[in-house]
Amino acid sequence: MASEVVKRLRDRRLQVWEEAKKIATDAAGEQRAMTPDEQGRWDIAQEEMTKLDERIRSSLDAEKRAKDADQAFDDLSGRKKDVAAGAPAAQRDMTEEIRKWARGEQGAPKALEIRRQAPGPVNYRILTGPNQTGSASAVIPTDFYDQLIAYLIEVSGIMQCGPTVLNTGGGETLQIPRATVHTTATSAGQAAALPTADPTFTQATLGAIKFGVMLQVAQTFDSVADAADFELQGA
Repeated sequence: MASEVVKRLRDRRLQVWEEAKKIATDAAGEQRAMTPDEQGRWDIAQEEMTKLDERIRSSLDAEKRAKDADQAFDDLSGRKKDVAAGAPAAQRDMTEEIRKWARGEQGAPKALEIRRQAPGPVNYRILTGPNQTGSASAVIPTDFYDQLIAYLIEVSGIMQCGPTVLNTGGGETLQIPRATVHTTATSAGQAAALPTADPTFTQATLGAIKFGVMLQVAQTFDSVADAADFELQGA
């Protein structure tokens, strides 16, 4: 039986295929070629399906190797099968095996294997139940999700208002004139002259800044010769 990871990958592939099929169906139904936007979305869907196919094959191959390794380990450890010949190993009397191990009976196995996805009727998560007073969770293996999830970030509301962005050719500072006091209108009599009023100006100095981020990614090599060849190419 495929794992949950493989099932999620398969479901995602079916979703991508349905989206791509709709693009092709719409274009064919209207008897026209795909628009540049449709062609771009079609290519992205095909690329994602190719990557999903590779991940599904890799996951299935890894699960098959793990199953073969577990079977080989069981054969080498000489575990007795309490079921009829030809039945799956997962149907052995695992509950009785655990009881003997917990009681420390004579001839009981010295080690109890706890698999991440152990088949059979035993649920090892009970070891973390409310009746346990010790650190029973220490025997429960942890797993690692094989996808990176992008977190939500806050964006600047100022840039969404359409501000004026000034770019300099050499990174020099710019002096920006600005008004600090505006003129004020006053009233005057019919024959009287209007008083003069001038605005007040000042300058604001804007400096050039650089905004960005740099990520360092490690480079691994299979041998010292490969590392030396990489250094020569980089030079």
